[in-house]
Amino acid sequence: MDRGFERLREAYARALAAALHHRRTFAAAFAAFVLVSLALVPLLGRDFFPTVDAGQLRLHVRAPPGTRIEETERLFGAVEDRVRKIIPADELDTVIDDIGVPVSGINLTLGDPSMISSADGEMLISLQPRHHPTAAYARTLRAQLAEAFPDATFFFLPADISSQILDFGLSAPIDVRLTGPAGNQAANLRIARELASRMATIPGAADVHLAQVTDTPELFVQVDRTAANDVGLTLRDVASDLLVSLASSSQTAPNFWMDPKTGVQYTVAVQTPQVRVDSIHALEATPLNVFEREIEADVLPYAGASGLTVLSYGALCRGLLSGRMTAQTRFEGDDLRKVDPKFQGERFRQYLAAVDELKSLARERFGKSVLALAVRWVLDQGKTIALWGARRPDQLDPIDEIEGWHVDEAAKREIDAILKRCVRDPASPAFMAPPARRPAGISTT
Repeated sequence: MDRGFERLREAYARALAAALHHRRTFAAAFAAFVLVSLALVPLLGRDFFPTVDAGQLRLHVRAPPGTRIEETERLFGAVEDRVRKIIPADELDTVIDDIGVPVSGINLTLGDPSMISSADGEMLISLQPRHHPTAAYARTLRAQLAEAFPDATFFFLPADISSQILDFGLSAPIDVRLTGPAGNQAANLRIARELASRMATIPGAADVHLAQVTDTPELFVQVDRTAANDVGLTLRDVASDLLVSLASSSQTAPNFWMDPKTGVQYTVAVQTPQVRVDSIHALEATPLNVFEREIEADVLPYAGASGLTVLSYGALCRGLLSGRMTAQTRFEGDDLRKVDPKFQGERFRQYLAAVDELKSLARERFGKSVLALAVRWVLDQGKTIALWGARRPDQLDPIDEIEGWHVDEAAKREIDAILKRCVRDPASPAFMAPPARRPAGISTT
């Protein structure tokens, strides 16, 4: 080894002596080499940070603010189809969709801050070991997805561990924060959007976007306090009722259950199924009456155990239980009953037959009208408030015959038997849902 090193040292000394002896020739040759090297400059790439081709893509997809999770899932299906068309099947390993926010507050705090609502999700794309450059696929996806889905927002996040370390755990290599007075949020947002649009024009910048989503649809509920007080309601009752429908009871009455076998703790909560909350009218109404009992299985038991009051809507099932309708009754104008399946054809006749038998039960067992029986049945389901509409003062006269008695268990069983016998084809309030989300068999014709 020493002899080899000596030979290398002697060769270097001879080359250095030759260069010093022919200074001009060496300087000209070195200058020519430098000039030839400059011809490679157009071939050099420019990156703010070094990239690593790990064969992984982490695509964040953001639907329009306020999009429900089932609609976001539908968008993800269309986006995934487009991804599979762009990336050849022999180069694609796995595609994993992660939609919505974590259930646990701990995961939400420590996880990716870009997942902020049911309109957000990530698509994790893994390529086979032999694949074309990942960056080229990212550029193609960025261009084609923006064109195919203009209402959605797309941006790539660091997918591999090397990129995540270089980004110091942030969602992007460059993170710009704008701080302004809290009372000047509109101007702050306008400046942030203008700054983002300018930064998007910088060569090399991609996926420039605002992390905050500020234009989520909002609904302001106004309560007539005088009218609410007349029926024993407070703003707290209204707020709690809306909160249970929209955000579940975990916000107002958190409950937990621990699996004794695994020791894993789970949140137990009650929430109105989202398929039922598909319009402002549906949000205002938690239907409970003799014919519409969907909340008996979940909302009522939980409300009773938690000491909550249920503000129920439609105690008379849109007038059907008033006892005044016949097979010749017709509905005009924008009357909701024109599209309610209960009031159509053979199904309407089945419900009228049930009302007739309920009339007999109310008269023979309690000496009351069917209207009083229907309202009393709602009030006897627990801590409930029964609401029904009235257009004339005389329609409130039956209030006096509602108090001072109860529907006993035997009468409840008889009511159930009447419904089972007469209403062979029942219809739920799901007819108010948009056509795409109506259960099978529900129509408005």
